[in-house]
Amino acid sequence: MLLFVILLQIIQGDLPVHCLRHQIQGKWEFTLGPPSDTRLSCGHQAPDNQNAEPTPDQLGTPTTTMSLTLSAPDMVWADQGDHGTFTMIYDEGFEVQLSDQTFFAFSRFDLTADGRNTSRCDETLLGWYRNKERTQWGCYLGKKTDGTGGSLLSASISEESTKPHMVLSPIMDYDTPLTEEFHQNMVNRLNGVGLLQTGMHTKLKIRTWTAKVYDQYIGKSVREINRMVGLRRKLSLSQASKQHQKFRPHSKQGSLAFLQKSQTQLPESKDWEDEGMLDRVINQGDCGSCYTVSTSRMLSARHRISNRNQELEPFSIHFPLFCSEYNQGCDGGYAFLQTKWSEDVGVISENCAKQYDSHDCEALKQNCLPQSRVRAANHRYVGGFYGGSDEDDIKRELTMYGPVVMSFEPKDDFMYYSTGIYKSTSDPVHQEWEKVDHAVLAVGYGEEKGIKYWKIQNSWGPQWGENGYFRIVRGQNDSGIESIAVASDVVAA
Repeated sequence: MLLFVILLQIIQGDLPVHCLRHQIQGKWEFTLGPPSDTRLSCGHQAPDNQNAEPTPDQLGTPTTTMSLTLSAPDMVWADQGDHGTFTMIYDEGFEVQLSDQTFFAFSRFDLTADGRNTSRCDETLLGWYRNKERTQWGCYLGKKTDGTGGSLLSASISEESTKPHMVLSPIMDYDTPLTEEFHQNMVNRLNGVGLLQTGMHTKLKIRTWTAKVYDQYIGKSVREINRMVGLRRKLSLSQASKQHQKFRPHSKQGSLAFLQKSQTQLPESKDWEDEGMLDRVINQGDCGSCYTVSTSRMLSARHRISNRNQELEPFSIHFPLFCSEYNQGCDGGYAFLQTKWSEDVGVISENCAKQYDSHDCEALKQNCLPQSRVRAANHRYVGGFYGGSDEDDIKRELTMYGPVVMSFEPKDDFMYYSTGIYKSTSDPVHQEWEKVDHAVLAVGYGEEKGIKYWKIQNSWGPQWGENGYFRIVRGQNDSGIESIAVASDVVAA
Protein backbone atom coordinates (compact mmCIF):
# COMPACT_ATOMS: atom_id res chain seq x y z
CA MET A 1 0.00 0.00 0.00
CA LEU A 2 1.30 3.47 -0.80
CA LEU A 3 2.31 5.59 2.18
CA PHE A 4 1.24 8.91 0.78
CA VAL A 5 -1.75 10.56 -0.84
CA ILE A 6 -0.97 12.87 -3.71
CA LEU A 7 -4.15 13.06 -5.75
CA LEU A 8 -7.17 12.60 -3.54
CA GLN A 9 -7.15 15.53 -1.17
CA ILE A 10 -7.10 18.64 -3.33
CA ILE A 11 -9.80 19.00 -5.93
CA GLN A 12 -10.16 22.37 -7.57
CA GLY A 13 -12.99 24.17 -9.28
CA ASP A 14 -16.45 22.76 -9.94
CA LEU A 15 -19.47 24.16 -8.13
CA PRO A 16 -19.37 23.96 -4.31
CA VAL A 17 -22.70 22.14 -4.03
CA HIS A 18 -23.57 18.59 -3.07
CA CYS A 19 -27.17 17.39 -3.48
CA LEU A 20 -28.16 13.74 -3.76
CA ARG A 21 -31.08 12.19 -5.54
CA HIS A 22 -33.06 11.34 -2.40
CA GLN A 23 -32.88 15.04 -1.45
CA ILE A 24 -34.14 16.10 -4.89
CA GLN A 25 -37.00 13.63 -5.31
CA GLY A 26 -40.39 14.88 -4.11
CA LYS A 27 -42.77 17.69 -5.02
CA TRP A 28 -41.48 20.75 -6.87
CA GLU A 29 -42.85 23.98 -8.21
CA PHE A 30 -41.20 25.43 -11.32
CA THR A 31 -41.72 29.13 -11.97
CA LEU A 32 -41.13 29.95 -15.63
CA GLY A 33 -40.03 33.30 -16.96
CA PRO A 34 -41.17 34.71 -20.31
CA PRO A 35 -40.35 32.56 -23.38
CA SER A 36 -38.08 33.71 -26.19
CA ASP A 37 -37.48 32.52 -29.74
CA THR A 38 -33.72 32.60 -29.06
CA ARG A 39 -31.73 30.84 -26.37
CA LEU A 40 -30.98 32.88 -23.22
CA SER A 41 -27.98 32.85 -20.87
CA CYS A 42 -30.36 33.14 -17.89
CA GLY A 43 -27.88 35.44 -16.17
CA HIS A 44 -25.01 32.93 -16.13
CA GLN A 45 -21.54 33.79 -17.34
CA ALA A 46 -19.70 31.74 -19.96
CA PRO A 47 -18.01 29.77 -18.52
CA ASP A 48 -20.21 29.65 -15.42
CA ASN A 49 -18.72 31.46 -12.41
CA GLN A 50 -19.60 30.27 -8.91
CA ASN A 51 -18.89 33.75 -7.54
CA ALA A 52 -21.25 35.49 -9.95
CA GLU A 53 -24.36 33.32 -10.17
CA PRO A 54 -27.62 35.01 -11.26
CA THR A 55 -30.11 36.23 -8.66
CA PRO A 56 -33.80 35.21 -8.61
CA ASP A 57 -34.93 38.67 -9.72
CA GLN A 58 -33.21 38.07 -13.06
CA LEU A 59 -35.99 35.64 -13.94
CA GLY A 60 -38.19 38.47 -15.16
CA THR A 61 -41.97 38.51 -14.88
CA PRO A 62 -43.19 34.93 -14.23
CA THR A 63 -45.60 33.63 -16.85
CA THR A 64 -46.29 30.03 -15.80
CA THR A 65 -46.13 27.88 -12.68
CA MET A 66 -45.81 24.10 -12.92
CA SER A 67 -46.16 21.50 -10.17
CA LEU A 68 -44.21 18.27 -10.57
CA THR A 69 -43.39 15.16 -8.56
CA LEU A 70 -39.97 13.56 -8.99
CA SER A 71 -39.89 9.89 -8.02
CA ALA A 72 -36.89 7.53 -7.70
CA PRO A 73 -35.09 6.52 -9.68
CA ASP A 74 -36.04 8.65 -12.72
CA MET A 75 -39.79 9.29 -13.08
CA VAL A 76 -41.61 12.65 -13.22
CA TRP A 77 -45.33 13.41 -13.08
CA ALA A 78 -46.75 16.87 -13.70
CA ASP A 79 -50.04 17.91 -12.08
CA GLN A 80 -51.21 19.03 -15.52
CA GLY A 81 -51.14 15.37 -16.61
CA ASP A 82 -47.83 15.25 -18.45
CA HIS A 83 -45.14 12.81 -17.40
CA GLY A 84 -41.50 12.10 -18.22
CA THR A 85 -38.13 11.38 -16.68
CA PHE A 86 -35.44 13.13 -14.68
CA THR A 87 -31.80 12.52 -13.88
CA MET A 88 -29.33 13.88 -11.41
CA ILE A 89 -26.30 15.51 -12.98
CA TYR A 90 -23.71 14.10 -10.61
CA ASP A 91 -24.44 16.10 -7.44
CA GLU A 92 -24.65 19.58 -9.01
CA GLY A 93 -28.16 19.75 -10.41
CA PHE A 94 -30.83 17.83 -12.28
CA GLU A 95 -32.58 17.70 -15.64
CA VAL A 96 -36.30 17.05 -16.19
CA GLN A 97 -37.63 15.90 -19.57
CA LEU A 98 -41.36 16.01 -20.21
CA SER A 99 -43.03 15.18 -23.52
CA ASP A 100 -42.51 18.66 -24.95
CA GLN A 101 -40.23 20.50 -22.50
CA THR A 102 -36.79 20.08 -21.02
CA PHE A 103 -35.62 21.77 -17.80
CA PHE A 104 -32.12 21.98 -16.33
CA ALA A 105 -30.77 23.92 -13.34
CA PHE A 106 -27.92 23.73 -10.87
CA SER A 107 -28.93 23.20 -7.26
CA ARG A 108 -28.70 26.34 -5.17
CA PHE A 109 -25.68 27.02 -2.97
CA ASP A 110 -24.63 29.97 -0.85
CA LEU A 111 -21.08 31.19 -0.33
CA THR A 112 -20.04 33.18 2.72
CA ALA A 113 -17.19 35.62 3.25
CA ASP A 114 -15.44 33.24 5.69
CA GLY A 115 -14.95 30.60 3.01
CA ARG A 116 -17.88 28.32 3.75
CA ASN A 117 -20.58 27.05 1.45
CA THR A 118 -24.08 25.78 2.04
CA SER A 119 -25.98 23.50 -0.33
CA ARG A 120 -29.71 24.20 -0.48
CA CYS A 121 -31.07 21.10 -2.14
CA ASP A 122 -34.70 22.24 -2.02
CA GLU A 123 -34.06 25.12 -4.45
CA THR A 124 -32.37 25.69 -7.80
CA LEU A 125 -30.33 28.49 -9.22
CA LEU A 126 -31.82 30.19 -12.25
CA GLY A 127 -32.03 27.47 -14.88
CA TRP A 128 -32.99 26.93 -18.52
CA TYR A 129 -36.02 25.45 -20.26
CA ARG A 130 -36.84 24.81 -23.90
CA ASN A 131 -39.40 22.98 -25.98
CA LYS A 132 -38.72 19.81 -27.92
CA GLU A 133 -38.44 21.61 -31.27
CA ARG A 134 -35.85 24.05 -29.85
CA THR A 135 -37.97 27.01 -30.99
CA GLN A 136 -38.90 28.35 -27.57
CA TRP A 137 -36.44 29.08 -24.78
CA GLY A 138 -36.66 30.54 -21.31
CA CYS A 139 -35.44 30.63 -17.72
CA TYR A 140 -37.01 29.17 -14.59
CA LEU A 141 -36.60 28.70 -10.84
CA GLY A 142 -37.39 25.51 -8.94
CA LYS A 143 -38.44 25.14 -5.31
CA LYS A 144 -39.54 22.09 -3.37
CA THR A 145 -43.00 22.30 -1.84
CA ASP A 146 -43.11 19.21 0.37
CA GLY A 147 -40.60 20.42 2.97
CA THR A 148 -38.01 17.76 2.14
CA GLY A 149 -34.52 17.89 0.71
CA GLY A 150 -33.56 21.11 2.42
CA SER A 151 -30.92 19.69 4.74
CA LEU A 152 -27.90 21.97 4.74
CA LEU A 153 -24.37 20.81 4.14
CA SER A 154 -21.76 23.32 5.22
CA ALA A 155 -18.10 22.77 4.53
CA SER A 156 -14.98 24.84 4.94
CA ILE A 157 -13.04 25.29 1.73
CA SER A 158 -10.00 26.75 3.42
CA GLU A 159 -6.57 25.90 2.03
CA GLU A 160 -5.49 24.14 5.21
CA SER A 161 -8.45 21.75 5.28
CA THR A 162 -7.65 20.43 1.83
CA LYS A 163 -3.91 19.84 2.07
CA PRO A 164 -2.75 16.27 1.39
CA HIS A 165 -0.80 14.20 3.89
CA MET A 166 2.63 13.01 2.77
CA VAL A 167 4.01 10.61 5.32
CA LEU A 168 7.19 9.96 3.33
CA SER A 169 8.22 13.59 3.61
CA PRO A 170 6.65 15.36 6.59
CA ILE A 171 8.31 18.69 5.79
CA MET A 172 6.95 18.72 2.26
CA ASP A 173 4.06 21.10 1.80
CA TYR A 174 1.45 21.40 -0.90
CA ASP A 175 3.56 23.71 -3.07
CA THR A 176 6.92 21.96 -2.77
CA PRO A 177 8.22 20.66 -6.13
CA LEU A 178 8.47 16.87 -6.22
CA THR A 179 11.90 15.61 -7.24
CA GLU A 180 12.79 12.83 -9.67
CA GLU A 181 14.03 10.81 -6.69
CA PHE A 182 10.63 11.12 -5.01
CA HIS A 183 8.80 9.88 -8.11
CA GLN A 184 11.32 7.07 -8.72
CA ASN A 185 10.87 5.81 -5.16
CA MET A 186 7.13 5.61 -5.72
CA VAL A 187 7.54 3.79 -9.04
CA ASN A 188 9.96 1.31 -7.48
CA ARG A 189 7.42 0.57 -4.79
CA LEU A 190 4.64 0.12 -7.35
CA ASN A 191 6.66 -2.21 -9.53
CA GLY A 192 7.90 -4.29 -6.61
CA VAL A 193 6.41 -7.61 -5.60
CA GLY A 194 3.84 -6.96 -2.90
CA LEU A 195 2.21 -9.11 -0.25
CA LEU A 196 -1.54 -9.26 0.16
CA GLN A 197 -2.91 -10.12 3.60
CA THR A 198 -6.18 -12.09 3.43
CA GLY A 199 -7.43 -13.25 6.80
CA MET A 200 -4.86 -15.61 8.32
CA HIS A 201 -3.00 -16.05 5.04
CA THR A 202 -0.45 -13.99 3.12
CA LYS A 203 0.02 -14.40 -0.62
CA LEU A 204 1.82 -12.68 -3.46
CA LYS A 205 -0.12 -9.76 -4.94
CA ILE A 206 -0.06 -10.20 -8.73
CA ARG A 207 0.33 -6.91 -10.55
CA THR A 208 -1.42 -6.52 -13.88
CA TRP A 209 0.30 -3.26 -14.86
CA THR A 210 3.63 -1.49 -14.60
CA ALA A 211 4.57 2.03 -13.56
CA LYS A 212 7.12 4.56 -14.77
CA VAL A 213 8.30 8.09 -13.99
CA TYR A 214 7.12 10.79 -16.40
CA ASP A 215 9.27 13.85 -16.99
CA GLN A 216 6.19 16.08 -16.98
CA TYR A 217 5.69 15.43 -13.24
CA ILE A 218 9.27 16.12 -12.15
CA GLY A 219 9.59 19.49 -10.46
CA LYS A 220 5.83 19.93 -10.22
CA SER A 221 4.08 20.49 -6.92
CA VAL A 222 1.07 18.55 -5.70
CA ARG A 223 -1.07 21.56 -6.55
CA GLU A 224 0.20 21.60 -10.14
CA ILE A 225 -0.11 17.84 -10.61
CA ASN A 226 -3.67 17.76 -9.33
CA ARG A 227 -4.64 20.39 -11.85
CA MET A 228 -2.86 18.51 -14.64
CA VAL A 229 -4.67 15.25 -13.90
CA GLY A 230 -8.10 16.84 -13.81
CA LEU A 231 -9.06 16.84 -10.15
CA ARG A 232 -11.52 19.63 -9.46
CA ARG A 233 -13.76 19.78 -6.41
CA LYS A 234 -12.61 21.83 -3.44
CA LEU A 235 -15.25 20.67 -0.97
CA SER A 236 -15.19 18.44 2.08
CA LEU A 237 -17.70 15.62 1.67
CA SER A 238 -17.33 13.83 4.99
CA GLN A 239 -20.87 14.72 6.03
CA ALA A 240 -22.22 14.00 2.56
CA SER A 241 -21.09 10.39 2.73
CA LYS A 242 -23.33 9.86 5.74
CA GLN A 243 -26.34 10.86 3.64
CA HIS A 244 -25.49 8.44 0.85
CA GLN A 245 -28.12 5.88 -0.13
CA LYS A 246 -27.88 2.85 -2.39
CA PHE A 247 -30.50 1.96 -4.96
CA ARG A 248 -31.25 -0.52 -7.67
CA PRO A 249 -32.25 0.66 -11.13
CA HIS A 250 -35.79 0.10 -12.33
CA SER A 251 -36.46 -2.98 -14.45
CA LYS A 252 -35.88 -2.56 -18.16
CA GLN A 253 -37.90 -5.61 -19.13
CA GLY A 254 -40.85 -3.59 -20.35
CA SER A 255 -38.81 -1.72 -22.92
CA LEU A 256 -39.14 -3.12 -26.45
CA ALA A 257 -35.98 -1.26 -27.48
CA PHE A 258 -34.08 -2.93 -24.65
CA LEU A 259 -35.40 -6.37 -25.56
CA GLN A 260 -34.34 -5.84 -29.16
CA LYS A 261 -30.88 -4.64 -28.15
CA SER A 262 -30.44 -7.46 -25.64
CA GLN A 263 -30.80 -9.95 -28.48
CA THR A 264 -27.93 -8.32 -30.38
CA GLN A 265 -24.80 -10.44 -30.14
CA LEU A 266 -21.88 -8.22 -29.16
CA PRO A 267 -18.32 -9.03 -30.25
CA GLU A 268 -15.78 -10.35 -27.76
CA SER A 269 -13.68 -7.22 -28.34
CA LYS A 270 -14.01 -3.81 -29.93
CA ASP A 271 -11.51 -1.04 -30.73
CA TRP A 272 -12.56 2.13 -32.54
CA GLU A 273 -8.90 3.18 -32.77
CA ASP A 274 -8.23 0.25 -35.07
CA GLU A 275 -11.06 1.46 -37.31
CA GLY A 276 -9.49 4.91 -37.71
CA MET A 277 -12.39 6.87 -36.22
CA LEU A 278 -10.58 8.66 -33.40
CA ASP A 279 -8.73 11.95 -33.02
CA ARG A 280 -5.14 12.15 -31.90
CA VAL A 281 -4.29 12.13 -28.21
CA ILE A 282 -3.68 15.59 -26.78
CA ASN A 283 -2.31 16.93 -23.51
CA GLN A 284 -4.80 19.07 -21.59
CA GLY A 285 -1.95 20.68 -19.63
CA ASP A 286 -2.87 22.54 -16.47
CA CYS A 287 -6.40 23.36 -17.68
CA GLY A 288 -9.03 21.19 -16.00
CA SER A 289 -10.63 20.44 -19.36
CA CYS A 290 -10.73 16.63 -19.37
CA TYR A 291 -14.53 16.65 -19.58
CA THR A 292 -14.42 18.90 -22.65
CA VAL A 293 -11.63 17.00 -24.40
CA SER A 294 -13.32 13.62 -23.93
CA THR A 295 -16.78 14.89 -24.91
CA SER A 296 -15.61 16.70 -28.04
CA ARG A 297 -13.62 13.63 -29.05
CA MET A 298 -16.67 11.41 -28.50
CA LEU A 299 -18.87 13.61 -30.69
CA SER A 300 -16.20 13.80 -33.39
CA ALA A 301 -15.80 10.03 -33.47
CA ARG A 302 -19.54 9.38 -33.54
CA HIS A 303 -19.95 11.88 -36.37
CA ARG A 304 -17.42 9.90 -38.44
CA ILE A 305 -18.93 6.56 -37.49
CA SER A 306 -22.51 7.54 -38.36
CA ASN A 307 -21.32 8.93 -41.71
CA ARG A 308 -18.80 6.14 -42.35
CA ASN A 309 -16.19 8.78 -43.13
CA GLN A 310 -12.82 8.80 -41.38
CA GLU A 311 -11.87 12.15 -42.90
CA LEU A 312 -14.48 14.37 -41.20
CA GLU A 313 -12.92 17.22 -39.19
CA PRO A 314 -12.85 17.06 -35.41
CA PHE A 315 -15.10 19.36 -33.43
CA SER A 316 -13.66 22.30 -31.52
CA ILE A 317 -12.65 21.78 -27.90
CA HIS A 318 -12.24 25.51 -27.22
CA PHE A 319 -15.79 26.45 -28.21
CA PRO A 320 -17.65 24.61 -25.43
CA LEU A 321 -14.77 25.03 -22.98
CA PHE A 322 -14.90 28.83 -23.03
CA CYS A 323 -18.44 29.55 -24.25
CA SER A 324 -20.72 27.21 -22.29
CA GLU A 325 -22.75 28.45 -19.33
CA TYR A 326 -23.27 24.86 -18.22
CA ASN A 327 -19.65 24.22 -17.18
CA GLN A 328 -16.86 26.06 -15.37
CA GLY A 329 -14.22 26.17 -18.11
CA CYS A 330 -10.73 25.18 -16.97
CA ASP A 331 -12.11 24.79 -13.44
CA GLY A 332 -14.10 21.70 -14.39
CA GLY A 333 -17.45 20.45 -15.57
CA TYR A 334 -19.31 17.35 -16.69
CA ALA A 335 -19.64 15.50 -19.98
CA PHE A 336 -23.42 15.26 -19.65
CA LEU A 337 -23.71 19.05 -19.50
CA GLN A 338 -21.37 19.56 -22.40
CA THR A 339 -23.39 17.18 -24.58
CA LYS A 340 -26.52 19.06 -23.50
CA TRP A 341 -24.97 22.43 -24.39
CA SER A 342 -23.77 21.01 -27.71
CA GLU A 343 -27.38 19.96 -28.35
CA ASP A 344 -28.85 23.32 -27.30
CA VAL A 345 -26.24 25.50 -29.04
CA GLY A 346 -24.35 23.32 -31.52
CA VAL A 347 -20.81 22.23 -32.39
CA ILE A 348 -18.25 23.82 -34.66
CA SER A 349 -15.23 22.42 -36.46
CA GLU A 350 -11.80 22.69 -34.92
CA ASN A 351 -10.55 24.31 -38.11
CA CYS A 352 -13.06 27.17 -37.93
CA ALA A 353 -12.31 27.85 -34.26
CA LYS A 354 -8.65 28.46 -35.07
CA GLN A 355 -9.63 31.59 -36.98
CA TYR A 356 -10.85 33.37 -33.85
CA ASP A 357 -9.71 34.02 -30.34
CA SER A 358 -10.75 31.16 -28.09
CA HIS A 359 -12.77 33.51 -25.90
CA ASP A 360 -14.53 35.33 -28.75
CA CYS A 361 -17.72 33.36 -28.29
CA GLU A 362 -19.98 35.64 -30.31
CA ALA A 363 -17.66 35.49 -33.32
CA LEU A 364 -17.56 31.71 -33.09
CA LYS A 365 -21.35 31.51 -32.91
CA GLN A 366 -21.96 33.94 -35.75
CA ASN A 367 -19.26 32.73 -38.14
CA CYS A 368 -18.72 29.04 -37.33
CA LEU A 369 -22.11 27.68 -36.28
CA PRO A 370 -23.74 28.36 -39.68
CA GLN A 371 -20.93 26.39 -41.35
CA SER A 372 -21.26 23.43 -39.01
CA ARG A 373 -24.77 22.24 -39.91
CA VAL A 374 -24.64 19.58 -37.16
CA ARG A 375 -25.27 19.43 -33.44
CA ALA A 376 -25.43 16.92 -30.63
CA ALA A 377 -28.75 15.17 -29.98
CA ASN A 378 -30.28 12.75 -27.50
CA HIS A 379 -27.68 13.53 -24.83
CA ARG A 380 -27.92 10.85 -22.18
CA TYR A 381 -26.43 8.81 -19.40
CA VAL A 382 -25.85 5.23 -20.49
CA GLY A 383 -28.46 3.22 -18.63
CA GLY A 384 -31.04 6.01 -18.89
CA PHE A 385 -30.14 8.13 -15.87
CA TYR A 386 -27.21 8.96 -13.59
CA GLY A 387 -26.21 5.79 -11.74
CA GLY A 388 -28.19 3.46 -13.99
CA SER A 389 -25.43 2.01 -16.18
CA ASP A 390 -23.56 -1.26 -15.93
CA GLU A 391 -20.93 -3.14 -17.92
CA ASP A 392 -23.37 -4.59 -20.46
CA ASP A 393 -25.08 -1.22 -21.07
CA ILE A 394 -21.73 0.44 -21.76
CA LYS A 395 -20.51 -2.37 -24.03
CA ARG A 396 -23.70 -2.20 -26.08
CA GLU A 397 -23.61 1.61 -26.40
CA LEU A 398 -19.92 1.60 -27.32
CA THR A 399 -20.25 -1.17 -29.90
CA MET A 400 -23.41 0.04 -31.62
CA TYR A 401 -22.88 3.81 -31.65
CA GLY A 402 -19.25 4.65 -30.82
CA PRO A 403 -16.99 5.78 -27.96
CA VAL A 404 -18.52 6.93 -24.67
CA VAL A 405 -17.25 9.32 -22.00
CA MET A 406 -16.48 7.66 -18.68
CA SER A 407 -15.36 9.30 -15.45
CA PHE A 408 -13.49 7.89 -12.48
CA GLU A 409 -11.58 8.80 -9.34
CA PRO A 410 -7.84 8.47 -10.08
CA LYS A 411 -6.03 6.78 -7.25
CA ASP A 412 -2.65 8.06 -6.13
CA ASP A 413 -0.79 5.50 -8.23
CA PHE A 414 -2.63 6.06 -11.53
CA MET A 415 -0.42 8.97 -12.66
CA TYR A 416 2.49 6.51 -12.95
CA TYR A 417 0.65 4.02 -15.18
CA SER A 418 2.82 2.80 -18.06
CA THR A 419 1.32 -0.36 -19.56
CA GLY A 420 -0.94 -3.28 -18.70
CA ILE A 421 -4.42 -3.49 -17.20
CA TYR A 422 -4.80 -1.02 -14.36
CA LYS A 423 -6.51 -2.38 -11.28
CA SER A 424 -7.08 -0.51 -8.06
CA THR A 425 -10.29 -0.51 -5.99
CA SER A 426 -13.59 -2.06 -7.00
CA ASP A 427 -16.77 -0.21 -6.05
CA PRO A 428 -20.42 -1.27 -5.83
CA VAL A 429 -22.44 -0.35 -8.90
CA HIS A 430 -25.80 1.44 -8.87
CA GLN A 431 -24.95 3.70 -5.97
CA GLU A 432 -26.88 6.92 -5.52
CA TRP A 433 -23.69 8.94 -5.96
CA GLU A 434 -20.05 8.12 -6.50
CA LYS A 435 -17.13 10.49 -6.36
CA VAL A 436 -15.33 10.92 -9.70
CA ASP A 437 -12.95 13.62 -10.88
CA HIS A 438 -11.43 12.75 -14.23
CA ALA A 439 -13.25 12.25 -17.55
CA VAL A 440 -11.83 10.04 -20.31
CA LEU A 441 -12.95 8.48 -23.59
CA ALA A 442 -13.75 4.75 -23.65
CA VAL A 443 -12.95 3.52 -27.19
CA GLY A 444 -13.06 -0.24 -26.82
CA TYR A 445 -12.94 -3.34 -24.67
CA GLY A 446 -11.33 -6.75 -24.68
CA GLU A 447 -9.73 -9.47 -22.58
CA GLU A 448 -6.11 -10.42 -21.92
CA LYS A 449 -4.94 -13.48 -19.97
CA GLY A 450 -8.41 -13.91 -18.54
CA ILE A 451 -8.72 -10.28 -17.40
CA LYS A 452 -11.46 -8.20 -18.99
CA TYR A 453 -10.61 -4.56 -19.67
CA TRP A 454 -11.81 -1.25 -21.09
CA LYS A 455 -9.52 0.55 -23.54
CA ILE A 456 -9.54 4.28 -22.84
CA GLN A 457 -8.04 7.39 -24.41
CA ASN A 458 -6.62 9.81 -21.84
CA SER A 459 -5.76 13.50 -22.26
CA TRP A 460 -2.28 13.58 -20.73
CA GLY A 461 -0.36 13.42 -24.01
CA PRO A 462 0.77 10.54 -26.29
CA GLN A 463 3.90 9.93 -24.23
CA TRP A 464 1.80 8.81 -21.24
CA GLY A 465 0.64 5.22 -20.81
CA GLU A 466 0.15 3.08 -23.92
CA ASN A 467 0.64 5.87 -26.47
CA GLY A 468 -1.81 8.08 -24.58
CA TYR A 469 -4.25 5.25 -23.79
CA PHE A 470 -4.71 3.00 -20.80
CA ARG A 471 -6.56 -0.19 -20.03
CA ILE A 472 -8.53 -0.68 -16.82
CA VAL A 473 -10.21 -3.79 -15.48
CA ARG A 474 -13.78 -4.17 -16.78
CA GLY A 475 -16.91 -5.28 -14.93
CA GLN A 476 -15.75 -4.27 -11.44
CA ASN A 477 -16.50 -0.53 -11.50
CA ASP A 478 -12.85 0.00 -10.59
CA SER A 479 -12.37 3.54 -9.22
CA GLY A 480 -15.98 4.30 -10.22
CA ILE A 481 -15.20 3.93 -13.95
CA GLU A 482 -18.60 2.39 -14.78
CA SER A 483 -20.70 4.73 -12.64
CA ILE A 484 -21.19 7.73 -14.94
CA ALA A 485 -20.99 6.87 -18.64
CA VAL A 486 -22.26 9.55 -21.06
CA ALA A 487 -23.28 9.29 -24.71
CA SER A 488 -24.82 11.49 -27.38
CA ASP A 489 -25.72 11.33 -31.06
CA VAL A 490 -24.74 13.82 -33.77
CA VAL A 491 -27.47 14.99 -36.18
CA ALA A 492 -28.12 17.70 -38.75
CA ALA A 493 -28.70 21.10 -37.15
